[in-house]
Amino acid sequence: RLFMRDSLARMENYKSLVGEHIRKYGLPQEIIAVPLIESGYQNLPESNNPVKAAGIWQFIRQTARVYGLVVNEKRDDRLNVELLTDAAMRYLQSNNLRFKDWHLSVLAYNMGENAVQKGMDALSTRDAWVLIRNGYEGDRDYLPKLMAAILIMRNPDSVE
Repeated sequence: RLFMRDSLARMENYKSLVGEHIRKYGLPQEIIAVPLIESGYQNLPESNNPVKAAGIWQFIRQTARVYGLVVNEKRDDRLNVELLTDAAMRYLQSNNLRFKDWHLSVLAYNMGENAVQKGMDALSTRDAWVLIRNGYEGDRDYLPKLMAAILIMRNPDSVE
């Protein structure tokens, strides 16, 4: 509860910036909850986790570079919240153009679009929950945590 309360408080600092990008790219408002579970809306350097992801959206170096961000010894655009937010919106939009389903798109955000496609092909399904039940997920319970974060975000008194 404390982590979520603190995360919701930090989210307030980024709400207008993230909301502006969500509107710009025509994404669902619920996408604002992704950094709640990725970083708790903390602009974390990659040294804070084993997969070397960084920023409020927790991009790994490879994904950051694919979406035009500079990541090297002198500069890490993943720590520039505006640039990273724009890249995250484009990544989520790209996933949704490919999968035509927001659950699959968010799952691909977490585990990679090729892994999602592999699971869909192996199981002959487009149901993200079937993929998860069959072991196709990145971070354990990522999609359920996102759904819970959305509910909490809509009902912040639930963590008081």
